[in-house]
Amino acid sequence: MTLNTKTIKKRLIQQKMGIIPFAQAIGVLPINLSDYLFRGKPMTDLEMNKLVNYFEKEESVIMLPKNSANADTLSLSLGKKIKMIREKRRLLPSDFVVLLSPEIPESLFSKWEKNREVPPVSYCVQIADLGEVSLDWLLRN
Repeated sequence: MTLNTKTIKKRLIQQKMGIIPFAQAIGVLPINLSDYLFRGKPMTDLEMNKLVNYFEKEESVIMLPKNSANADTLSLSLGKKIKMIREKRRLLPSDFVVLLSPEIPESLFSKWEKNREVPPVSYCVQIADLGEVSLDWLLRN
């Protein structure tokens, strides 16, 4: 993966993450990240290493396919897929349930992630949209 300002900006947009929370997540000062991305000012070696490590770690996580028939992901349960989507967005369960409409109790969401209950289709559609995956991928084994 080529890491440049264009790639970083694209990832921030895809993840719907602002500069400040992203900078906090990787452990750099938001002003330094902003200057690097928008003014072309260099970052320290330590900051660049944190940035590179973040994206390398992200690449090692299973990337959620939009329309793939990957054998590794086909065997995942619905609960695991829901959890993957939440973790991909770097959200706690309490933050994720707020994005659902109507909002549900965190205890119910926990049952979905643990495969103890199956969410209604209306919630599956919302979860698939939040994860930028197809409903077909989410629901099929």
